[in-house]
Amino acid sequence: MDREFSRQHPWDEAGGPAAGHRKQSGAGFGLARTLLLGFGLFGISVLWGIYNAQVPIFLQAGRPDFTEGVTIVGYGFSTALTGFIMSLDNMAALFILPYIGALSDRTRTRIGRRKPFILVGAPLAALAFIGIPLLAGAPLPLFMAAVFGTLLTMDFFRTPLIALMPDLTPSPLRSQANGVINLMGGLGAVLAFRIGGRLFDYAPWASFAFGALLMLAACATVLIFIREPVAPEAADDEVGLLAALRGVARDPDRSAIALLAAIFCWFLAYSALEVFWTSFATNELRVSAGQATDMQAFFGGAIVLFAVPSGLLGARLGRKRTIMAGLLGFAVTLLWGYRVVFIYGPLTLLLALGCMLAVRRGEAVTQPARPPV
Repeated sequence: MDREFSRQHPWDEAGGPAAGHRKQSGAGFGLARTLLLGFGLFGISVLWGIYNAQVPIFLQAGRPDFTEGVTIVGYGFSTALTGFIMSLDNMAALFILPYIGALSDRTRTRIGRRKPFILVGAPLAALAFIGIPLLAGAPLPLFMAAVFGTLLTMDFFRTPLIALMPDLTPSPLRSQANGVINLMGGLGAVLAFRIGGRLFDYAPWASFAFGALLMLAACATVLIFIREPVAPEAADDEVGLLAALRGVARDPDRSAIALLAAIFCWFLAYSALEVFWTSFATNELRVSAGQATDMQAFFGGAIVLFAVPSGLLGARLGRKRTIMAGLLGFAVTLLWGYRVVFIYGPLTLLLALGCMLAVRRGEAVTQPARPPV
């Protein structure tokens, strides 16, 4: 759903090191350009949607109490071990994404600061991603090599791709831009769940090939049609990653730390649902893995419907109030979902959760970076 919607998902990360030192003269909110930028999140959402929905099936298939293990060749891992493996991308992101973001800020090439990372990382990620279903059932180290390859290569270009939006959009206009971009991300999630789910029941490799090819096409769109702004010259005293983190820790204003803690908590709540939805649906609702993936289209569809309105709400009511409303609605919906056991209940739950997440994500947009104290 939203891994970048965690690593997810996605445009929330642009406030890290990659958000600094932007030249925004002449930048503004252009709908056509913002839609083209949105293909970045579109491609990421397609690939992560399929990854989060279907990799847990491979990891648990073959376990006696796991229903889908009858038809899928897997490794029979426990739920706890599966959750640990599925969290490795977030663990890696803690160290890789800030470093890559800072590195892209300092990069100077003829095609820009961000595009070289996309040009190298996206094809490698596509190859590793397609390798996951092809190596399922092979010796575990080979399968895990494909998984780790996907995670590392996605982390290589994700933050530079995300940083293009604030590079090109002034801060007062980012709520509207973020709403449009999340609309594209929601469309990517819907395609991943609807088409990827049906392809998985036909042949698992077809679902992963679909995600890889669509992600490549989306990244190619960004590379071809988006022109990066002229980057400022790197200053000799440019603040490094560790110095920036120390500055945040020492700042008497604890707002940055509170925001980071809030992001940690809401991703912790969301990620568990994201990773284990297909496991729940196959075992409790007795549907196939492809059908379980397809059900998640209700979630992506809600994000599509509410992505742009959430940006407008944030511009009118303020970002903080809109984020708080989305988080509160998300928590209440999760509490209600705990009691849902019939098949139409989960569909309603996914729809409601998507609405609340769209409101939250549409407003978690970066502000200008505070200088370290």
